[in-house]
Amino acid sequence: MTKIILYVIIAMYLVACSPASKVSSKSNGLNERFYPSKLVHTDLREVNFKDKFIIIDFWATWCAPCIKGFSHFETLASTPKFKDNAVFVLLSEEEEQKILKRLNGRTLQNVHFAIDQSDSLLGKTFEKFDVQYLPYAVVIHPNGELLWSGGTYSLTDSKLEHLIAGTYQEAPPKPKKATKQTIIADTLTGAHYQITTCLANKGSSSGFTKKDQSGYKRTAVSIRNLVKDLSNRSNFNLVSDANIDSTVYYVHFKCDPDSIEQPFNFLLHKLLAHYNIQTSTYTAEKEVFHVTILNSDLLARKTTLQVEDGHGGFDYTDNEIVIINKPITTLVSILNELDYGPLILKEPLNTETRYDFQIDLKEGISGIKNQLEKKYGLGLVPTTTPIEVIKIQP
Repeated sequence: MTKIILYVIIAMYLVACSPASKVSSKSNGLNERFYPSKLVHTDLREVNFKDKFIIIDFWATWCAPCIKGFSHFETLASTPKFKDNAVFVLLSEEEEQKILKRLNGRTLQNVHFAIDQSDSLLGKTFEKFDVQYLPYAVVIHPNGELLWSGGTYSLTDSKLEHLIAGTYQEAPPKPKKATKQTIIADTLTGAHYQITTCLANKGSSSGFTKKDQSGYKRTAVSIRNLVKDLSNRSNFNLVSDANIDSTVYYVHFKCDPDSIEQPFNFLLHKLLAHYNIQTSTYTAEKEVFHVTILNSDLLARKTTLQVEDGHGGFDYTDNEIVIINKPITTLVSILNELDYGPLILKEPLNTETRYDFQIDLKEGISGIKNQLEKKYGLGLVPTTTPIEVIKIQP
């Protein structure tokens, strides 16, 4: 009798110590649709996946677009029509400690942060769905069928609604575009250079960019951005009486860098002369912001979490900036590009140390200033200083 009791106790102990994911796989409706080892903020056994669609957003702590996309995924998860029939999961294959450091106490409404099971170099779920890039999302039917996969940002409210309702249809392939009309470009040549340029078809200053020691190429660039790209000036202001951003140009420049002094400045002057664009410069008093350190200890705590793996990058829109593993100069450049400046680094600021930044832009420069001070120990000190002004007259 004593032996029987002992066997029962041992059996109960073994069941109690079994991994939660294996014990609850069928009872909570996972049914091997994906393989979380655990949830970061919740016990896995407390989440009911039964008869529910599972929407997974694959991410990593070093992926700036992933982190910036949290708000998009949270908006989907918080939509009332999805709450009762779908479970939303942000899945990483990294260690819990690194995830917690990146989240820094952050939680998302109606979204579970999960850690993938690791059977090899890749997480088990990452491998199952052949995740090739991040952020990446999948929609899984309660019966285990993969309904959709693709970039997380392309999973819209309407698309998800149709997927759940069973009425989703892939958009028909776009008809082939008519043969493009050949654009005749001007070619400017010299002994050690060649410039190919013309008006571009695109309506905005964007497109492919390449710049290195022996050349420069942009498929659609405005005069404003040409001056920013090619001028060797560090702090200046551009003004014009005309809308200089409405016309964009194609520019392809090749040169022998050993034979042309300051090749990018050389290119700028050639382009301005070719398109008969006049410029004049003068000095004016302008308010600028000096970036200074107010709290070095607080700033030190924001040193990048990606020291070991070296991953990083940045992503930004008009509403938010996310920077991973980059120096302060990257933040300053982006804020200047978004016209929150001019911001000037105040010496002695270490521009080699790499940090992680996440800045909300919705409240303008006052909100940026507040976040930099409270979260990063950085100050924006307004001051009036003489600055070079370049006036462009197309």
